[in-house]
Amino acid sequence: MEPKKSYIQIAELDQAHTIIMHAPLKDPNFGSLHPKAFLYEKQVSFEKAKKSHNEFVEKLKKYGVEVIKIEDVYANLKREELEEIAVNYLKYQFEGDVSDLTEENKFYISNEYKRIALSTLSVEQLLDIILYQPTVLLQQKNRDLSSCEIVHHPNTNLTFTRDQQIVTVHGLVMGSFANHQRKREVQIMRKAFEIMNIEIKGNVESPGFVEGGDFFPVSKDLSLIGVGCRTNHLGAKYILDNNLFGTRRVGFVVDEMDKNIQRMHLDTIFNIVDEKRVVLLDSIMGDSKIRRVVWEYVLIDNCYQLNRKVEFSEFLKQEGYQIIPISDQQQREYMLNFLNLGIGSDGKAIIISVHPDLEKVLREAGFEGIVDYVDYSGITAMYGAAHCSTQVFRTPKKN
Repeated sequence: MEPKKSYIQIAELDQAHTIIMHAPLKDPNFGSLHPKAFLYEKQVSFEKAKKSHNEFVEKLKKYGVEVIKIEDVYANLKREELEEIAVNYLKYQFEGDVSDLTEENKFYISNEYKRIALSTLSVEQLLDIILYQPTVLLQQKNRDLSSCEIVHHPNTNLTFTRDQQIVTVHGLVMGSFANHQRKREVQIMRKAFEIMNIEIKGNVESPGFVEGGDFFPVSKDLSLIGVGCRTNHLGAKYILDNNLFGTRRVGFVVDEMDKNIQRMHLDTIFNIVDEKRVVLLDSIMGDSKIRRVVWEYVLIDNCYQLNRKVEFSEFLKQEGYQIIPISDQQQREYMLNFLNLGIGSDGKAIIISVHPDLEKVLREAGFEGIVDYVDYSGITAMYGAAHCSTQVFRTPKKN
């Protein structure tokens, strides 16, 4: 058997070599029926979302990054393997007592019948089964089996491939969602990683919750994880107590006073520009009523111990960073949610921005790297941007 691949992330500034993504297929069509219920910011144009995503993918490829789409991982399976996965996602639900079914009709709710039905579908149709997970509701009337309703369970937020897992110094750790709309995404991503033969180092289970948008690998010495709106203490502590972060220090960036969906993840208020600079939402800094506080844990004798609690901006200053403040308006326009492809051989970082003014803001702060803008408005309508929609594997910097 081929040994498992171990993909890691030591620092946000290490060079990205592979990025996992999911193109918006039919997802926005379902989510736009009720944006709030499906965690969208507003209605989404399918064509605009597709165009934005395609342009972003081309930007990544321009800088030598391999882009792997989840749908392609499944589509490239052998036919029989894809059908077997689809069997698990297609449900037949009889609305009544199964014992009342005729022997003939019992066959029509069996896995055997599912396999017959799936055997004639195209690869695209099988992917739809996996991604939208239909349940066929069945009734028996006058000994005939009939259905007038199919319930879909669309994974409308799967485009945001950052959130289902984190990638640490030690490798891939599967997360856990509190929002029921997103729980199925973890299963889809886990199976995709298994298909790619990528080793999974750990699994966060409910009542612990961890979402990847809350995680930043800073260095070999330090990891940061947001705790508040989406990631909770139980989830973060599971990773800490099992030494899955792999760094000497871990900072829980705790939100106890805000819990606003506009600032749901750490990557909605903070990002790393280069070795000297970070961006930070100015309205959470200092004595703000919605400030974040870092609970710094330090590894001592193979056990993490709480070392101190310090306000987030003060913590960053003590780490030696220049803080570039970002206004609430700029934050709402996703200026903070850029993707850093890491520092190249020339010593300069490459940033993919979704805000046309980010380059100006960074240049004024002395940043000399590349800032490449892409119109991502087709995706931001779904409540996320460049950082949210990418899961990155990076090449550790050689010392």
